[in-house]
Order: sequence, then structure tokens, then C-alpha cells
Amino acid sequence: MPLTRRRRRHAAEAGQALMETALVLPLILILLFIVIDFGIALDRRELILHSLREAGRSAVAGASVAEIQQRALSESDGVLKDDNSDGVLDDPNQVPVCYMDENGNGTLGDAGDVVRVRINYEYNLTVGSGEMLTAFGVTSPTVDISPTAEGTPVKSVAGVTPCPP
Repeated sequence: MPLTRRRRRHAAEAGQALMETALVLPLILILLFIVIDFGIALDRRELILHSLREAGRSAVAGASVAEIQQRALSESDGVLKDDNSDGVLDDPNQVPVCYMDENGNGTLGDAGDVVRVRINYEYNLTVGSGEMLTAFGVTSPTVDISPTAEGTPVKSVAGVTPCPP
């Protein structure tokens, strides 16, 4: 086979490989960005769970609602919002704290009642995969990370709110 024929065939195959790469590479990148995004979401979940555990410990120790929320904020490593850096949650509804009258005496916040701490957090997929999926007609998904913890306080707390049924 003459040398020129081999070169022509090799050149045609190189063009085919380039086209295959151009078709498959965007899909590979989207999958890569989705895997990275879910890894970040799992990291945020671990931070939120750690923050919830620490806030729950404060609640069981008899801390006030503001102290419980402050503890959740300080342990969240910046995941919960404090844009003005004053040490107070921008939205206190991110960490709702409520009490249930378990001992049946009609008074909330007694030792022996149940305190419930919840952290409301949604992780939005980032620009990498969120906007790429939107370009393909898929709505940018969010990952809901909203754990709840319950415990029994060891001392009474005043000014508490009841848990919704």
C-alpha cells in the first residue's frame, strides 16, 4: 500500500476521533460536575449534622433559644448565614427550636420536657452542573438537608415556643 493512501486513511480516522470526542466530552464534563456537586452537598450535610449535634447538646443543657441558635451558627463553619458577622443568624427560622410538654404538667420548658432542634438548609447545585442541566431543559435541582434532633433538657428554660403538631 503506498504511503499516501495510509496518510489519507489516518487523516480520516483522526477527524472521526475528533468528532467522537466533541460529542462525548460535554456529557463527561456534566457527569463530572454533578459528582463534584454532590460531594460538596455531602460535605455540607456533615457540617449541618455536626452543627445540629452541638446545638442539641446546648438545648439539653438548658440553653436559651438564642444560645442554641448561636451554637448552631458557630459550629456550621459558615454554612448557616451570618452576612453581617454579628454572631446572630440572619434568618432565625433556619434553626427553629420548640418544646413539647412530655411530663404533662402544662408548662413548657421544664426539665423532663422534650426540646426539638431543626436546621432548615437546602443546597443548590452550583454553576458547574446546575446551569449546565438548565441548558438541557432540566430544572436546577436542590438537595434538602434538614435534620432534626430531640432531647430532654436537664434544667428548665423560660420563654419557649411549643412544637407544632
